[in-house]
Amino acid sequence: MQLRQIARLIPTGILLAMAAACSAVPADQTPKGPAPGMETRRPDRMPGEYILTVAPGTGSKQLSALLAPFKPDRIRDLGHGGLWLVHLRKDPGLESLKRRALKSKSIRAVQPNFRYYKMRSPTQPKLRAPL
Repeated sequence: MQLRQIARLIPTGILLAMAAACSAVPADQTPKGPAPGMETRRPDRMPGEYILTVAPGTGSKQLSALLAPFKPDRIRDLGHGGLWLVHLRKDPGLESLKRRALKSKSIRAVQPNFRYYKMRSPTQPKLRAPL
């Protein structure tokens, strides 16, 4: 009977210890600004570039006409079932572009063109390929 009671109390004790540790740092001592080394980080998306999901049969001419107010510079079919990469010289922002897409039946979805980075720590050694 005692082991069951102890087994029930252990998770509660862990949670209490975690809560106490989290509240141990006063608010005036929390770090302000970006983390060290992150001050010069590049934006997480390519400026002015969006990936559009379009309805079947929609081509570059239709997209160019729909996005004319934003001065499309490049429109490229990504070849994955209606995905297009669009670079706009006059970047309206994601929300404005989504509102415009809602008015059109040709554009089904809009997302920014995110950047992706390799997952590698700075101290991780480079491994050679096996011979």
